[in-house]
Amino acid sequence: MRERRVDRIRGILNQLGGRARVGAVLERLREREGDDSLHAAAIYVAVRNENDRRIEAGEPPAFVTRREGEAWGFMRLREHTSLKPGTPAAAIEDAILSANESVEKQLRERLARMDWRTFESAFLTLVLERLGFQDVDITQATRDGGVDARVTYKRGIVTAKALVSAKHWNQATVPPEEVRHLRGIKGDEDTGIIVTSGKFSARAREEAQPGQNQRVVFLIDGDQLVDICIRHGIGVQAVELPKLLALDDSLGVDGELTSETADANGDGEEEDDNETAAPALQRLRADMLGDEERGLSVADIADLLSLAENTVRAYLYNEGRLRHMLKRIRGDQELRERALEIVSRRRAEAEEEDDDEGDADNAGMTPRRLREDMLGDSERGLTIQEVAELTGYAVNTVRVYSSNREKRRQLLNLIRGDRELRERALKLVGAKRG
Repeated sequence: MRERRVDRIRGILNQLGGRARVGAVLERLREREGDDSLHAAAIYVAVRNENDRRIEAGEPPAFVTRREGEAWGFMRLREHTSLKPGTPAAAIEDAILSANESVEKQLRERLARMDWRTFESAFLTLVLERLGFQDVDITQATRDGGVDARVTYKRGIVTAKALVSAKHWNQATVPPEEVRHLRGIKGDEDTGIIVTSGKFSARAREEAQPGQNQRVVFLIDGDQLVDICIRHGIGVQAVELPKLLALDDSLGVDGELTSETADANGDGEEEDDNETAAPALQRLRADMLGDEERGLSVADIADLLSLAENTVRAYLYNEGRLRHMLKRIRGDQELRERALEIVSRRRAEAEEEDDDEGDADNAGMTPRRLREDMLGDSERGLTIQEVAELTGYAVNTVRVYSSNREKRRQLLNLIRGDRELRERALKLVGAKRG
């Protein structure tokens, strides 16, 4: 199996003691890959995608960067587990991680054995649809001219078209000629996608770099394809296990409450009863979680559920974990009431600003709130490229997410939930409107 970039990054960090400056990691990565032009952004993208993949597969994130709380310019490996060694929970976690690795290996083997006709038709259709592409049209195998599918997708409010070429090549690498061929096919499709069960040559990846007035070509290799299958449940499924209980340290061995537990359940600071609250909402929804402007911020959720903020951030981008947090808040009357009061108050404040927002839009001023309709709006909002740079996602991933309302909302909440990102985004929008 070909070594992935993220595996090389992990190996470099291990050599450097588990924690190092990003610049030191970049220097060694350039040596290993033989590419002096490699940018630090490539490291952040690789580890971010790996963390997302692990979270969606039910595994703990592997890396900690500035976004997860590490010092500026540094990154480190996250500990393998937060569970106590030797406990049943730790043993079960190890068994699950080992089983997941085995399933991933078997999935690769099944893709390698798949008939090429199935790979370029039924399987390709399933992958494209799960990624959010629409109107998937598979061409006839004998007359495809190198194009196996034509699709449409949403780019903000615009519908765009793309050509797709599938290569079931397990041994040979995809050469740059395939990229040039797809780019040169006549048509009004402005995007090309090549999907392979194998890998691309270095020259093919170089050829795929976007140029002026050229069709953009995105490459999906075998490693990425396996990740897509795992993320979107293609050939695999997440198994729901019974809830495992484990003792914590809130009750000492003698049965006495620890000071931490006493503080958590005792008489803490009372909320300001004199503060005028907005009319209370009746129901907490999933889209309110992570919305710092009109819902519950990361800090709010962390405070309500006694979780670390970094843990909450990770859970927000895993549908199962997000639902679990929502269920916990809804299931506790006190937590639910506190949450709804926060949301009601925050929405009342936001509504007071709406009129000011309209005036700011008309006057070309920098807006104070980032709205969903600003994502993908290249003239008066954020371009796909700008959203990708802010969030650390690949441009193609942002394009796909922009066509899915739930995923687009996740991108919005990711930017809103980080003060620095939100300010950068609003400055970009303000510059265009000014």
